[in-house]
Amino acid sequence: MARYQEFNTQEALGKAMDVFWDKGYKGASLQTLLTEMGIGKGSFYATFGSKHELFLDALKLYGRKRAMVREVADIMATLPAKKAIERVLVRVMDRAIEDKRCCLFGKTALEFWQTDAKINKEVEGGVKQVEEAFRQVIIRGQKNLEIASDKDPDSLAQFFTSTFYGLQVMGSANPDRKALENAISNALIVLN
Repeated sequence: MARYQEFNTQEALGKAMDVFWDKGYKGASLQTLLTEMGIGKGSFYATFGSKHELFLDALKLYGRKRAMVREVADIMATLPAKKAIERVLVRVMDRAIEDKRCCLFGKTALEFWQTDAKINKEVEGGVKQVEEAFRQVIIRGQKNLEIASDKDPDSLAQFFTSTFYGLQVMGSANPDRKALENAISNALIVLN
């Protein structure tokens, strides 16, 4: 007779996502995951299969529920284009400095450095969502005459996506607010 599952899978997955977000994949021991998720080894393997599969599920959950992508999309939809881009970059800086957290997709990209195809696919999907949010707001800004129409929206979106992730890395390595504010100011010049 099959055993009854005595825990909420989505709740346990959310807790695992937080562990991975804080510690990274390699820094998250199985024991830490089990403790934080509140489950035993048998339940872990029966439900999630492996740490790797759990991590993939956590990345998917992050993309659906917690990603900065959602916050970016909300900001981009409600403010004028230039202001929206500035607000997103400032929010990323603040998050890196104050919360000491960066986007899980960015953190994972640095940790795995394209060594795992399945993980890379999830990370690439998350990064593409950020890029698309920038692209859409740039196109809107061009239609509203806030951003010069001779600028290529795809190139600008790629530039601001790089800036988005670069601010997180720099904020983590050296949380110097003035330096990061200067970087944001300089990045915004390309919109003129």
